[in-house]
Amino acid sequence: MGLEDDKVENGSLEDIRLTKRAHELIEKEPEVKERYEAFKEAKIAPKRLEKFLLNKYDITISEDSATMIATMVKIFAGEITERAREIMTERKKGGEIQSKFLRMAYLDVRRKFKGPLFKDDEFFN
Repeated sequence: MGLEDDKVENGSLEDIRLTKRAHELIEKEPEVKERYEAFKEAKIAPKRLEKFLLNKYDITISEDSATMIATMVKIFAGEITERAREIMTERKKGGEIQSKFLRMAYLDVRRKFKGPLFKDDEFFN
């Protein structure tokens, strides 16, 4: 099976092209590479998540569920971070991401979903 095929084992040809482009960008841009490495290293330990949910909400979940939730949280945080970068670029602001841009990004995502993303969403209100 090659790149010429419409589908490959783990995704479409377009997915492979996007992944290849992302890796090229990561290798060419030191700042992007640094952010990517930080993203790769960041993780929420499933056991800590299980303990947090039990202590805060009296919810018991399996380790597999905790792993899935931790993965979703990481993806969500990455999306918010990238949206904050886009907002900074639109406003011609450079440097490290400021908290106000993260709040703007969160509110932008929240508007798209038409409401609070979390039950206890008072921090962003």
